[in-house]
Amino acid sequence: MLADTIDTLVMALRKHLRPDSGLWDPLDHAPTPTDHYGQVAAALALRLQEEPGDRRWLEPLNAWMAVPDKALGHQPFNRFLLSLLAEVLRDAEAPTVEQELVARASNRCHLGNRYPSNNWTLLAHACRVMESQVGQASHRQQARFANALRQWLTQDGGFVDYPCRPQEHKGVATPLAYHHKALFLTRLVAVHTGDDSLALQADRMLQWALHLWDGQGHVGGFGRSTHALFGDACLAASLILRGGDDNDVPKQLLAGLMRRWQEQQREDGFLELTPSGHGWDNYMHLSVYNAWAAAILSWARYRVKRQPAPVSLEWHTYTKACHIVDDRAGLVRMGRDSGTLALWSSRGQPPQSFSSHEAEMRYGGGLPFHLTWQGRPLCPPPTRVLVDDLYQQPALAGWTPILKVNGSLHALNHWTFVELQDRQGKALLMLQGHPIPLVRPQPKSVGSKLIAALDWRLLSGALGRGAALRRCPLKGIVAQMQIRVCVNHPEIQVEMTLESQLREPVTLLNPCGHATLDQPLPSFRQAQWSLGDASSGKGMPAGGWQVADQAAALPGARGYCLSEMVVPANGSLSQGLKLAWQLVPVPE
Repeated sequence: MLADTIDTLVMALRKHLRPDSGLWDPLDHAPTPTDHYGQVAAALALRLQEEPGDRRWLEPLNAWMAVPDKALGHQPFNRFLLSLLAEVLRDAEAPTVEQELVARASNRCHLGNRYPSNNWTLLAHACRVMESQVGQASHRQQARFANALRQWLTQDGGFVDYPCRPQEHKGVATPLAYHHKALFLTRLVAVHTGDDSLALQADRMLQWALHLWDGQGHVGGFGRSTHALFGDACLAASLILRGGDDNDVPKQLLAGLMRRWQEQQREDGFLELTPSGHGWDNYMHLSVYNAWAAAILSWARYRVKRQPAPVSLEWHTYTKACHIVDDRAGLVRMGRDSGTLALWSSRGQPPQSFSSHEAEMRYGGGLPFHLTWQGRPLCPPPTRVLVDDLYQQPALAGWTPILKVNGSLHALNHWTFVELQDRQGKALLMLQGHPIPLVRPQPKSVGSKLIAALDWRLLSGALGRGAALRRCPLKGIVAQMQIRVCVNHPEIQVEMTLESQLREPVTLLNPCGHATLDQPLPSFRQAQWSLGDASSGKGMPAGGWQVADQAAALPGARGYCLSEMVVPANGSLSQGLKLAWQLVPVPE
């Protein structure tokens, strides 16, 4: 299945080559973006799958070389791919003119010491390791990589993509796609250097990822680039590099991922960027990520043939109904693969993009980021929504309770108290916290507008990202939440109480908000609510549910909520939601 997947991707790349412009993007209806790395990735993939007399791998590389230096972007990615290509050419004793071309291309890509996201910085460190010669310089670069990785791993083994100095902040961001990228880089450097300690780190990071695997084709769904092809490819390449037999748990994960990719295949041979073909970030491009997937999977398969198979480790599994996967990251696993599996975010994390016009809910706490019955998804991952759309359709918020306080939006997605209990076939997660700002305040004064403009143009948004780490909770409101997950039946219950000590009313935009998939729909969906003024209700609301189609990474995502409710000054609100699904068979 892996070989067929790689062959199909490479055939699609050949199909989308243009003699004058290299790789073509069928979704953008234009050449692959010049400031990305699609051309170089395509060159590597095509060279590794080169047929006798076929020199088409040079077409995308020459197209990239024609781009002016000032227009280049993603330089660590391009340099990384060129390092892999240089290795392939050296091994094949390729003509000197080809090796010199790749060397000139690599010299165009300058590496920085620090980038906005830690995964970029780790990639630059990996480039330096691969390019350093045997000796003192090589050991120094290996140490830099290992030290950076050690700094950016939580105690439980999750990769911190932000902030750069996680020890100085309470909150950290651990988007799963970039954990997979860090895992791939760690495995690659371990293979390249023969460093056993890095190989053990890679196994530790893989174990972390396995705890967020649903036993079929999905791993988590938390943070940006949710279920994106980029992260999937990094995970798959790391599993190929690790080796092992087909009965090995990691190889079962790889097989599940390849089966899911078959469902994402487009008519033109490329894979959709996400399982739904929606919910991807604006920096993603179909041609770029398909070329990246083809390149690193082809290279990993090529490279693993030249290394001995690693010692198979015993992968730790849990028999309890629930456990905390990562306490610092706030990620919880409730249930099991063979029944209900609920991957829940408990504490919540600071978003890596803190905007004034978009509500970022993919890092929120108190919500499921993956829910399955026997491996079949039941709920979509959280999304990012335009603020204007959120006001018009509050159901787009999904599971995140949204409060309007004095004209500002706050979210109940940051929890300071977390307790998890195993109750004989049911998991109970208890949370307590305060609302925090959902969006960054619009700059109003001339000075603040100037600072915002400089931040965007000169600092790459560093001030905005830093603001997400310094959000002040609204202490005048205290909320408690209880989540119950039934392990043996696809059934969950979520209860929330809110106590306000504010002197003005508070509006809950999306009471009993949640999100499910349209296949399968819950067979039972019940809400109940009570306000401090004694008004209450239960069952299906008189006006019906408000429903909104979500642009989520899984297909058929819909958000639901009741009509907004106003909590009076010094008032309270309680609400409950129960969802249940008929037992569904394991997908073939």
